[in-house]
Amino acid sequence: MPNIISFSFHYERKAYIRLIFRQYYKSRWIKVVSVGGVFSLCICLLYVFGVNPLRFTIFPLFALLYGLLTLLLPVLLWWRISTSMKNSWIFNQPVSMDMSEERMRLRSGEFYKEISKSDILKTEKLGHDILIYTSPISFFYIPCAQLDATATDAMIHWLHLK
Repeated sequence: MPNIISFSFHYERKAYIRLIFRQYYKSRWIKVVSVGGVFSLCICLLYVFGVNPLRFTIFPLFALLYGLLTLLLPVLLWWRISTSMKNSWIFNQPVSMDMSEERMRLRSGEFYKEISKSDILKTEKLGHDILIYTSPISFFYIPCAQLDATATDAMIHWLHLK
């Protein structure tokens, strides 16, 4: 099987963190909960300044806790991602990729993964990135901003993306 195209890229920490946050806030439920938390903090702030639009008789402690928890979740998510990335090999070595008619091969140091078209459950183009899901919860991330136009076009064509 001859290779269609070969290229390499390097995972960047900031781009990966941004991708994880985009994935986290992609859910409508998370967006609704976050907007509710910001609204709760605004209500508490108004109450402190003497404005009471919801006619609270005591300080809205639950709204304050809900709002603070909503702000704390992204901080905890960032902290968990940052600590798990510190010793990860994936950010220290370039990843090379070879694509043939039926397979995609990823290599980086000791890591080797071969993905056939039948292994791909779902693909998604998110900004300049391509996500290749091989299970319902895990994906491979291809930073297309680092690739030249030929490699990006070949990747999009191979994955049947628009």
